[in-house]
Amino acid sequence: LYLKELEIFLPGTVLEGTISSSLRVSGAPGAKTASMNLAGRDLVYDDVVIGALNLDASHKGERLRANLTTGRLSPEPLNDIKATASIPLRINWSPPRYFIPDNQPISVSCSSDHLSAGVLELLLPFFDTAEGTIPAKLTVSGTTPDPDISFNTTLKDTEITVTPTETV
Repeated sequence: LYLKELEIFLPGTVLEGTISSSLRVSGAPGAKTASMNLAGRDLVYDDVVIGALNLDASHKGERLRANLTTGRLSPEPLNDIKATASIPLRINWSPPRYFIPDNQPISVSCSSDHLSAGVLELLLPFFDTAEGTIPAKLTVSGTTPDPDISFNTTLKDTEITVTPTETV
């Protein structure tokens, strides 16, 4: 799928690149397994270069496992996100429902050595411009529903402009 074709659903957004995906659900009722792959090439969202994307996920029993990589390698590394997750997830396929059961172990790790500061413009609309690199690491560990969440980052050669707000 060419992402440009999705711009009709997101007016004012510039999308570039291609994505492909597959989903396989198999097994008897009450014992289904699922696997999914999402792959992307040359991805760009507005001015933020994502590069390649690969997401592999599987669900069996009450556990969702996933691995994600993104990034562009040349001319220099950019948005090189690596993530793994093991999340408790109960899925009923018919009728479709899902929920995260309590008191189950959860583990998520997500890191990037070369995360573009431009990502902040996408996540935080009050940032006018953001340039530079933000090495970052996010971890989630413990048990549901109250796991420990840790986020560490460093601003490296970063410039950020914040949109002024009105004072009352």
